[in-house]
Amino acid sequence: MHDQIRNDLDSTDSALRLIAMRTELAALVAAWKAAGGSDPLPTIEERLKANNRPAERPKTATRSR
Repeated sequence: MHDQIRNDLDSTDSALRLIAMRTELAALVAAWKAAGGSDPLPTIEERLKANNRPAERPKTATRSR
């Protein structure tokens, strides 16, 4: 969307999709809170810094033939 704006192109479709995504996210958070969710939600920065990759398995030595 930023590129569209920067290049003076129509960004209506991108903006509408972004608004729809934010509306859906707000509804999901509201439903989570209504269901008793009280834990603080992580910020975007915290999510990006988190290491969510599975632990790396030790590599085994290959046999020479």
